[in-house]
Amino acid sequence: MRSLLTSISRLYTLVRHDPLRRYIYLFLWPWFIPVVCYLIFEDAFLADLPSFLSGLLVLVVLSTVANEVDTYAMKQIIHRYPAIQHTVRRLIGMVIAFNTFNLLLAEVSLRVFDATHFLNYRYNPDTNKWTMLFVFISGVVAAGLVESGYAFTQWKTNQIDKQSLEQDNLRIQLDALKSRINPHFLFNSLNSVSALIAENPQRAEAFVDELSKVYRYMLQANKSPLVTLEGEIRFIRSYVRLLDARYGQALQVDFHIDPASETALLPPLSLQILIDHIIQHNTLMVAKPLHIQLETLATNRLLVRHSCQPRTVLIDRQLPGIQDIAVRYEWIGAESVTVDTNEQGCVICLPLLPAGTVPAAFSSTQT
Repeated sequence: MRSLLTSISRLYTLVRHDPLRRYIYLFLWPWFIPVVCYLIFEDAFLADLPSFLSGLLVLVVLSTVANEVDTYAMKQIIHRYPAIQHTVRRLIGMVIAFNTFNLLLAEVSLRVFDATHFLNYRYNPDTNKWTMLFVFISGVVAAGLVESGYAFTQWKTNQIDKQSLEQDNLRIQLDALKSRINPHFLFNSLNSVSALIAENPQRAEAFVDELSKVYRYMLQANKSPLVTLEGEIRFIRSYVRLLDARYGQALQVDFHIDPASETALLPPLSLQILIDHIIQHNTLMVAKPLHIQLETLATNRLLVRHSCQPRTVLIDRQLPGIQDIAVRYEWIGAESVTVDTNEQGCVICLPLLPAGTVPAAFSSTQT
């Protein structure tokens, strides 16, 4: 008795937390089981209340067994073919799995009913074909319902993931912008301008011009998920000139950009975030300058190399970093950012997208 109550309690928990089981038990069984009972036992099923209840009880047990086996098969098929593009494989697999077991169970049950004369049943191939046809159609419908529910769940999950990635992307862009307009940056920039005005007015004028270019690019770059490498490099050259006023010979940045790669695309402000990240984690001294080299490869890659001179104390823990750039690449559906550190230094590899590429996440939000 205790085991029966335990089984009923476990079944209730499954039904309560599993929408598919809840749908089957509450909406399909109330009409499915009586119809199958009548197809099998015909008028004997409706002869009296004991016959009616005993027929229902037997079919409930058989349907429960079939449903649990089908659920196990469904989970295995979904585990093997989880992607949305595997819809046809999942559907065919579930139709075959459901009907293979369900038809076999139905055939064995009919043979047992005939051997035991349950409700005066006699095995009749002519009438049994309608029962088998009904079981087969039910298996196809069940597979269709399962696939529809799974596809909807996957679509909903993908939408949530896209929204999360988009929010992360916007947050990173906002953090990058905030890091440049915070009081620290403005204070350092104004100090640099103030010092240059007295020493070299022409250089001070050039500094202000570069500062305006940097801010103009930052404000415009956030309007698009991708920018050309040419525009990003032009921005970084201006940005490096601002850093030069602060660090001087302690920071050396070299560019080896192939003109054929300038039309390639990448997320905006990626290089600025990388350079800030490198400066944040490495020491800069005139006696031991920090070397950064930007180089394009023929394989649509942009390498950012730098010497390793680790800081003992970080200068700003709020700046975006490599992980944030990786999130942006994930958002646009591109290859991952890779980092390789060795004795010679660190190499960060950024994939470059072909001209005309439209990020999957961005295009889906526009449709």
